[in-house]
Amino acid sequence: MELADALGLLQALTEIPSHQFWEDSLALLDGTVFQSGYVVGHRQITDAYLYSLAIHRKGRLISFDAGLQSLYPQAASEHLVVLKA
Repeated sequence: MELADALGLLQALTEIPSHQFWEDSLALLDGTVFQSGYVVGHRQITDAYLYSLAIHRKGRLISFDAGLQSLYPQAASEHLVVLKA
């Protein structure tokens, strides 16, 4: 996909009436995002943050990464949708 196409798609998606912008509002060091024992490496930081934001906002994170289920297993059924590639 070309950049212009991706930006056009993003624009269209943000114009959907039910769209909500979730600002970057979680503190990284308060224990909410990085729960001990679940986040084990630097490559999981962004995933953990986005997943935590979805949980905090009572929303869902949609991803192709089935491994995200292990970050917060108690929340996976309600706050994570894993798409099949």
